[in-house]
Amino acid sequence: MSKLLIFWIVSVTAIFDNGQNLVSRECLDCLCEASSGCNLETGCHNLGGSNYFCGPYVISYSYWVDAGRPGEIPDNPLDFESCLTNLQCAETTVEGYMKKWTRDCDRNGQISCNDFARIHKAGPFGCNGTWVLTTDFWSIFKQCYLD
Repeated sequence: MSKLLIFWIVSVTAIFDNGQNLVSRECLDCLCEASSGCNLETGCHNLGGSNYFCGPYVISYSYWVDAGRPGEIPDNPLDFESCLTNLQCAETTVEGYMKKWTRDCDRNGQISCNDFARIHKAGPFGCNGTWVLTTDFWSIFKQCYLD
């Protein structure tokens, strides 16, 4: 294993072990702004097929599951919707998703909010694609987040 990878694993583990959030407040705010204008009234909407998204962060069911199902209520089929339309639970979902899928999407040697935005929009396996950079989401995100 390369020394850089070992350093990254140790650094990320240290962040989690200290109980700190991986995603900063500023980053969360800009992800929310780019997703929906951070409209706290954003409910759930179906774009067809399995494209069902909820809340101000416009999060899918599979994203929520990957994040560890925060706010899960056994035997309640609407727990996903309830969580993602609640700002605090939605932010816990974003944090959980980023903890699971953190990676250097732009390949600059650093994990930053830019990487989190790409992961949020394109997922962990599509985040290095250049198409993300041409979306309205990215334009709004970059106006908000000045790194």
